[in-house]
Amino acid sequence: MISSINAFIMKLELWISQIRKENFTHFPNIEDEFTKQLVNKNHYVNEFAMVLEKIMNEFNNRFSDFKKITILCSFFVSPFMDVDIENISEEFSKIFDVDRRKSQIEIINLKNDITLKLHSNVNMWKFMSQEKYPILIDSYQRILSCFGSTYSSETSFSSMKMIKSQYRTRLTDDHLGDCMRIAISLYEPEFEIIASELQCQKSH
Repeated sequence: MISSINAFIMKLELWISQIRKENFTHFPNIEDEFTKQLVNKNHYVNEFAMVLEKIMNEFNNRFSDFKKITILCSFFVSPFMDVDIENISEEFSKIFDVDRRKSQIEIINLKNDITLKLHSNVNMWKFMSQEKYPILIDSYQRILSCFGSTYSSETSFSSMKMIKSQYRTRLTDDHLGDCMRIAISLYEPEFEIIASELQCQKSH
């Protein structure tokens, strides 16, 4: 989503610049109308450019928070790329209110973790140790939660309502979290394999 927003804003900047130079390459229909009507472009250049500038300003205002997390999102997508560790850790500290020193250590450990480098950048986060990388994993999950679809949110909320029924008044937050993870996960255990490995009757 961030990529799409940033790309659209950059396109707007390009279009505004081109229109002010009377270049309507990306607006062929407008160019055709000018040709058909024999209209002087100068009268409309500023008007079109101002409309696009208003759209760009609106996008910049509405999605201003995205600029704050763009660096972190890039890091989460490509964690092994060359980055300024002090700069990244400062962003972690500002946005997630975490210990800057600990985040620096986790980033350094991650960048030198040979085992994790065997996995793709996206799948890698599934194999990370919560004990070894608590700050990075928590921050990654919080970033992901920002971009949940409406369908996912509604499905999760419906599942939570079913789990937190009037008959389960003693449900703890930790237990609720476990139940929610099971309810919304697409993972299906290999029940046949699990059952075959169980010892049905213990020897005495």
